[in-house]
Amino acid sequence: MSFSRILIAVDGSESSFEAARTGFALAATLGAKMATIYAVEPRIAYTAAMGVMPGDLLPDPAVEGKDAEQALRAAVSVPDAAEMLVRSGVGPVAATIAEAASEWHADLVVIGSHGRSGIGRVLLGSVAEAVVRGAPCPVLVVRGKKGG
Repeated sequence: MSFSRILIAVDGSESSFEAARTGFALAATLGAKMATIYAVEPRIAYTAAMGVMPGDLLPDPAVEGKDAEQALRAAVSVPDAAEMLVRSGVGPVAATIAEAASEWHADLVVIGSHGRSGIGRVLLGSVAEAVVRGAPCPVLVVRGKKGG
C-alpha cells in the first residue's frame, strides 16, 4: 500500500501538534500530498423563542479554524505545501474527520491520542478511536510526548 495523500487531524492540543510533526515528516519522506483538518464542533440550533442567536454564543467556524491554524503554525513548522482544511459537520468531530478523509481521497489519516484510559476514556469518549472505526483508510494514531 502506498500513502500519497496524508490527512492530519489537528485540534490545538499538544498531542495533535505531535501528530502534525509526524504526519509532515512522513509526507516529506514519502513525497505525499498533505493536508491538515480542523473539525469544528456542530453549532447548536437555537430557536428565536430563546432570544439568543447561535452566533452570539458560539465562535464562527472560520474564525475558530483560523485560530487553530495560527496555533499550529506557532507550535510546528508547517510545510508550504500543506493544505489547511476547516470543516464544520452536523455530527461528531470524528465523523467530520472521516468524511473529510473520504472527500479529500486520503490514503492515511494521522491523529493524536490524548492517552486517556479507563473511566476517562469511557466518559469522554475518544475521537481518535472513533476515527479509527469510521475512516475510509488506515489511521495512524500518534501518542503524545510523555507527560503531555
